[in-house]
Amino acid sequence: HDEHGDEDAAMHEEHDEHGDEDAAMHEEHDEHGDEDAAMHEEHDEHGDEDAAMHEEHDEHDGHEDEHNHEVIVHTWLDPVAAIGEVHAIRNALIEADPANASIYEENAKEYALMLADLDEEFSEGLAECKTRTIITLHNAYDELGKRYDIEVFGLSLTHHAEASASEIATMIGLARERGVAAIFADDLSDARHERVAAEELGIEVLPLSTLEGLSKYDAEGTTYFEKMRANLESVREGLECR
Repeated sequence: HDEHGDEDAAMHEEHDEHGDEDAAMHEEHDEHGDEDAAMHEEHDEHGDEDAAMHEEHDEHDGHEDEHNHEVIVHTWLDPVAAIGEVHAIRNALIEADPANASIYEENAKEYALMLADLDEEFSEGLAECKTRTIITLHNAYDELGKRYDIEVFGLSLTHHAEASASEIATMIGLARERGVAAIFADDLSDARHERVAAEELGIEVLPLSTLEGLSKYDAEGTTYFEKMRANLESVREGLECR
C-alpha cells in the first residue's frame, strides 16, 4: 500500500510539473501575443504615416498643378502655331459637313498661306533689334516670344486684374535692368499701372494686343491680320528694331 501511495505521489508530482510547464507555455504564448499585438499596432502606425505621406504628396501635386494652370497660352499670337489651329478647324468642319469638304479645304489652304506670309513679316521685322525683351503685366505673349526669340516678362495678370505695388516695383526693376525703351500694355486694359512704371523710368507705354477682342480704338470689322501687323509695329518700336 505504501508503494502504491508513493507511486501516486510521484504521478501527482509529475502532473504538477506538467501543469507548471503548461502554465509557462501559456505565459510565453501570451507574451508572444503581446508582441504580435505590439507589432500590429506599430504596423498600423506606419500605415497611418504612409497614408499621411501620400496625402501630403497629393497636396503637393495639387499645388503644382494649380501653379501650372497659371500659364496663359495665346497660341494664335504665333502665326505658325495658328496654321495648326486652322487645320484643326478645317478638319472639324469637314467631319461635321463632309458635303462641303472642298470649300473648307480651299479656305484653309488660303488662310494658311496668309499666315505663312505674316510669319515672314514678323521674322524679317524683328531680325535686328536693339533689345529683345518685352515687359508687361499681362502674361499672354510667351508664344509670340518663343517664335521670334524675344524674352517676355509678364506678371501672370489678366488685363482686368489689379497690380500690387510690389508687382509694379518688379516691372520697374526689370525694365531698368534690361534697358528697355518701352513697357507694353494689353490694349484691352486702361494701362494705368504700366503708365506709373513708365513715368518712373522716363520711357513710353506701347499697346500690344492679345487678340482676345477689339479695343475701343479698333474699327468695327478689324481683322486678325490687321491686329497682328499693329502688334508687329508696336514691338518693332519698343525693341528699337531696324
